[in-house]
Amino acid sequence: MGTGKGAETTAVDDERWGILRANRSPALWRQVEDGMQSMNGSDMWSREKLAGYDPEKLRNAILALDGAGAACNNIAFNLCLSGVRELRVVDFDTVEVSNLTRSYFFKKERLAEGKKRYKAREVAIGALTLSYAEDPIVRYAVARVEALGLGALLGAKVVVSAVDSFGSRAWLAKATRLLRIPMIEVGFTASQAHLSVYPNKAEDEPCWRCAHPNAEPEGISCTAYARAVVEQGMSPATQTVAATVGALAAEACIQALHGEFPLGGKLLVLDIRTGKSTTINLTADPECANGHRSLARIDDLDVSADEPLRRVFEVTGAEMSSPIAHLPFPFVIEAPCVNCGARIPIMQPAYAVREAPCCKQCPGSPPKAPAPLNSVSLVAADSRLATTRLKKLGLGPSAIFDVEDGVSGEIRTFRLAGTTDDIYTTLRRKERRVSDAAPDASSPADASAAEADAALDAVIEADEHDLPCF
Repeated sequence: MGTGKGAETTAVDDERWGILRANRSPALWRQVEDGMQSMNGSDMWSREKLAGYDPEKLRNAILALDGAGAACNNIAFNLCLSGVRELRVVDFDTVEVSNLTRSYFFKKERLAEGKKRYKAREVAIGALTLSYAEDPIVRYAVARVEALGLGALLGAKVVVSAVDSFGSRAWLAKATRLLRIPMIEVGFTASQAHLSVYPNKAEDEPCWRCAHPNAEPEGISCTAYARAVVEQGMSPATQTVAATVGALAAEACIQALHGEFPLGGKLLVLDIRTGKSTTINLTADPECANGHRSLARIDDLDVSADEPLRRVFEVTGAEMSSPIAHLPFPFVIEAPCVNCGARIPIMQPAYAVREAPCCKQCPGSPPKAPAPLNSVSLVAADSRLATTRLKKLGLGPSAIFDVEDGVSGEIRTFRLAGTTDDIYTTLRRKERRVSDAAPDASSPADASAAEADAALDAVIEADEHDLPCF
């Protein structure tokens, strides 16, 4: 402990950092950064630069994270500290008390009043508050990633799959391949974590589906998955393994942003208790269900998701004969009751049908044969479904899909009208001028749930709107 000039400088630094933590405003950020440079001749990112990071690449980066559980929390935490500008977080699940010990952005106080808290929103709020980017943007969607469609990934430099659903991982593997976006896939159970990296640059590279040929669309929440692990007598994951895989995945993301893939086409398996690790070279499956197709061209359509499918046919009909729309997912018209086999209207995309339907009241005796599953993937202009809204068919804002020329067989890819803000709820910081009387720097964690919300809303500006319902 000194009393000279050095101690005085340290006190000034501590005071500036205290104000920064309380406000997180871009104006104050610039003030502190300039002050640091003038006092010690360095900058915030000096260590990162020495490690080979290019702050400019991180400053312009956009990353999409599917699954907002423990892995996502730890990945987002590292990316926020690294100065990544934009994060997109997708998850339909809600926060439970047991999530708190593995998830930095989930706060106990925000669960205090029993209000339902969605994981994607909690990560988004926390990430915006923590981010060291000068003008951070965090977007979130309380939905399954399949429901958002390919348009949700447009512009992303890296996509992270951290979701407990083989169906969603399979969809992401195909989506990132189509759009040629690198995909980082992570997971863990007990003390064992794994990470796989897919650059998606060349046709002969493996994708996640190559190693999981039997993966089928299905859905299970992280909460349900964790409960199943406990019920089976297995050891659930802890913060130590979540933090480890979070650091590995964040580093893989940062390397990908620099165009480097040291683990490209590889699966890393690590046991954090024993220290044993294994790296497996993955190979491409020539019979892979994903097909390893990539989109060379996407044409924009001046058609919104609220319009009927026939509008697509009207617009494309001038250039294509007897156009046929290829739906991203089969559209289930009706399905048999799991108990009696009777017909039950569904009228939803297949990804939204998560369990076998059941009659509200089954008849006294089952039919001789159950009703067949009735679903369609191709819709022609003369189909009754042509009058159905695109959103209802699973084609939301900025959705990307194929249309086939019914005569020549030519297939073209189109994108519906829409922006990123139509898909996600967007959070941004408010610009605030720093006054001589700094605001109270106490953490929202010391307040009630309502006060915590008010404190958070004071430092962010949210474009909250009703998300599309698919």
